[in-house]
Amino acid sequence: MTRDSAHLGRLIEIVPFRTALLCAGLLLGCAAIDRGPADAAGASGGGSSISSAGDPQTGGNDEGGASALGGAANESAGSSSAGAQPEEEASGASNEAGGGAFAAGAGGVGGGDAAVGGLAGAGGDASSTPSVGEVLRGPKELVDLVDGYYSLTALTLKTGAGNCYISVKDYGGGAERMTSLPVSSQPTTLVVRGVHVVGGRATIGAYQDVSATDCVVGSARLEKDDLPYLYLKGGDVSEVTRTEDSGAVYREADGTPKDPFQILVDHGYNVARLRVYNDPGNPAYFPSSEMPPYAGPADVLALAKRAKAVGLMIELTFHYSDYWTNAGTQCLPHDWAELTTFADVKRTMADFTQDFMAKMAAQGTAPEYVSIGNESNGGLLYPFGCAWPLPASAACPTAVCTTGNWPQLGQLYGAAYDAVKAVSPDAQVIIHLAYQNGAVPSQAAGAFNSYFAKVVANGGKYDIKGLSYYPFWTRSKVADLEETVNLATAGDSKPLIVMETGYNWNPTREDGTLGQLTNNGPEPYPSTPQGQKDFLLELSAGIKRVTAGKCLGSLYWDPMNIIENSQVSNTAMFDFSGRALPALDAYQFNN
Repeated sequence: MTRDSAHLGRLIEIVPFRTALLCAGLLLGCAAIDRGPADAAGASGGGSSISSAGDPQTGGNDEGGASALGGAANESAGSSSAGAQPEEEASGASNEAGGGAFAAGAGGVGGGDAAVGGLAGAGGDASSTPSVGEVLRGPKELVDLVDGYYSLTALTLKTGAGNCYISVKDYGGGAERMTSLPVSSQPTTLVVRGVHVVGGRATIGAYQDVSATDCVVGSARLEKDDLPYLYLKGGDVSEVTRTEDSGAVYREADGTPKDPFQILVDHGYNVARLRVYNDPGNPAYFPSSEMPPYAGPADVLALAKRAKAVGLMIELTFHYSDYWTNAGTQCLPHDWAELTTFADVKRTMADFTQDFMAKMAAQGTAPEYVSIGNESNGGLLYPFGCAWPLPASAACPTAVCTTGNWPQLGQLYGAAYDAVKAVSPDAQVIIHLAYQNGAVPSQAAGAFNSYFAKVVANGGKYDIKGLSYYPFWTRSKVADLEETVNLATAGDSKPLIVMETGYNWNPTREDGTLGQLTNNGPEPYPSTPQGQKDFLLELSAGIKRVTAGKCLGSLYWDPMNIIENSQVSNTAMFDFSGRALPALDAYQFNN
């Protein structure tokens, strides 16, 4: 993930369009894309065939109403496909591998004018429209590419709802890669990463569904960077058993009951996070007695089977406690309470880790990602692995960190890392910290990097840095997160994943009281279903913009807990009646 880019690129110069004006009556005047094999009919460079929306040849639009942004061959908009030329001839550019520019034919939408109309609500004044450069019009095939990994970048604008996205497909090395447009009234850079070109060809494009309006894509560039990338998108599913036992039913958006794991996969999830406690909900021990009897080893093993059955990867978080753990609370499990020496604690922790990993592997659910602790800014297993002095927690009043002990904390991280790798050598090990609330990016990244430097200096090991990011708690926007992550992963640093994030879709819970997130911090999107989705679209865009693809994705907290009036019922990804919220669609067109 840290290799330098090779800077072999293709500049895509496409004739301008303006969706809002050319597509009168939403999509009635736009073009629909035949997502099947290429057909000559006016598509340059051997690209997919294009016909008017509603054309009986294509049935109007394919794949749930996806259509080409800007359209083509639309006589009512004053354009003509007859004048289109092959891309190489239109631009006069070389078609040699690794160089040259490709442009659409001069007879495209709007007759090749530099701007056609303005943004919706801008009175159609072209001068008031922010420029995105030459605009991408439908699918365009590129040929004679050097095989390898590429990224597609583009400038975008979006002022309406619905789903608009840029993509690369037919590149020979995997499924279509997509990035959705976030809401933005100013040109915003989007990136599609990890396009593995095999066979020298790829098709780039800009698309929208039937509900989308006012989406613009321009200045598209496919560049060889030699950086593989797997976008991780998912959330914590540890509350599913408890939620189902409460009588709640998970439903699709139309109200149809469905297995919750299948709903997540159908909407684009590829990772399920599972957190495991040692013995939660045991009434004989405090603070275990304060927890519901779920997310213990047996429950997590059962949930892992359900996740794997639908094809999800697994991120497993070891809490090493019977109770919630975070930066201020790290209570020893009750059956470790009699341990008095650090050597015994370290050995017991390693044995527990390796034993549970072996159980996961034995049932065919070995996790791809494993977190050693949860938001462990203050350390692990107080008082044996303290990062700095901390007051006692009400949950474990005798576990006091009177001083920091980095040599011991580093050894705990190292022992747990070795235990994971002993069972699953390919599993990626994460150390997960909370974002420094209220800090500017330089401060947040500085504290973050200092922590990891101390981990390594004291014998700790890890593969991925983990970070919790909530606009409410951190008082920061996605732009701040992006800057923080760039600083936290600069140079030869290991990559990072956003381990937790969340956003209210309703200001309050069912009974009108505030939930865990009092508000959504400085992010501008309202506490509505659409606002929650718009936040996640912006978050995905910011994650993919991080330099060299060193932010791997995000895991949502908590998408599944829809128990009546739960603390997170108004931040989940299902509404109060159990119906899937629009936020899930933010994952469907992002990979």
